[in-house]
Amino acid sequence: MRALRSSLVFGLLFLVQASSRAAAPQPQPPPPAATVLTHAQARARAEHKEIFFTFHASWCVWCRALNAYVRDPRVSPILKKYFVFASLTVEEHGPKAELDNPGAERLMDTWGNASGGLPYIVFLDQNGRALVNSKSIGYPVQPTEIAWFNEMLKRAIPTMPAVERKTLIKVLRERNRQIHLS
Repeated sequence: MRALRSSLVFGLLFLVQASSRAAAPQPQPPPPAATVLTHAQARARAEHKEIFFTFHASWCVWCRALNAYVRDPRVSPILKKYFVFASLTVEEHGPKAELDNPGAERLMDTWGNASGGLPYIVFLDQNGRALVNSKSIGYPVQPTEIAWFNEMLKRAIPTMPAVERKTLIKVLRERNRQIHLS
């Protein structure tokens, strides 16, 4: 009797475990680049903002630096006043290749990044028209790269007060010093 009870308990546990594995959701493939762009445009129109569009990869250290910069509490509120954010994954390899958004490489090339350097930033208007791109600077570290990022902000958001742009550039420089010290 005891053996029968044990067999039933183990059998039930096996069935519960097997059914929970079968019911585990499979990871969803990333959305196509066109879908990400369409959603960003809709949000930008609804919020009367431009689009801060980035291309990144999981292996890209400078992509993570850019992500940390835009999330900095001194930077985020300023950027969110003027931009909605959208990003696409590109240039993944091996088992992570499935993380790439379909059509992202083509879109990145369309917006001027033939070199493929990451992160790649494009400021778009509400209709998805490229206003200015980061060329091949990636994450702005060098003085000329920082100057170009400042110019990008001026071109995309000419109404942004100089004090806000100066804050964005000041924080960028501070973060860069921290990166180089570590």
